[in-house]
Parts: sequence; structure tokens; C-alpha cells
Amino acid sequence: PLEENNMKKIMLEEINKLKKRDKEIMIRRYGLDGKEELTQKEVASVLGISQSYISRIEKKVIKEISEIIKI
Repeated sequence: PLEENNMKKIMLEEINKLKKRDKEIMIRRYGLDGKEELTQKEVASVLGISQSYISRIEKKVIKEISEIIKI
């Protein structure tokens, strides 16, 4: 559907505006690079940071993108 494609496009545009680490977290979590989606624990392990940090970043980014999409 056109609306779904539009939302994905907006999401990718917003993710590309993120800080390098935040962007990498979201790409790895949701497989936005065409690779398999990783769990928070897997992303934390790969990046050498805590799972709770991954969770905080993920929630923050999703909230920000949700606000933009509602516009």
C-alpha cells in the first residue's frame, strides 16, 4: 500500500538523521540494512554497550518518529 511505503520512507529518512550510534542501533535492531533483525541483547553485545542503553535509544527514536508521522 502507498501509505505504508510512505511511512517506511519517512522512518528511513528520520533514522538517517540520527547520531551515528543511534542510527546503527536502529538499523541493526530492525534489519534496515537488509540483514537479519537483531535482539536488543545481540545489538548490545555487538556494540559493547548495555542492553538497557539499547532499549532507551530504541524507545526514544520510536517516540520521535511516531510524533513526526502523526503530523
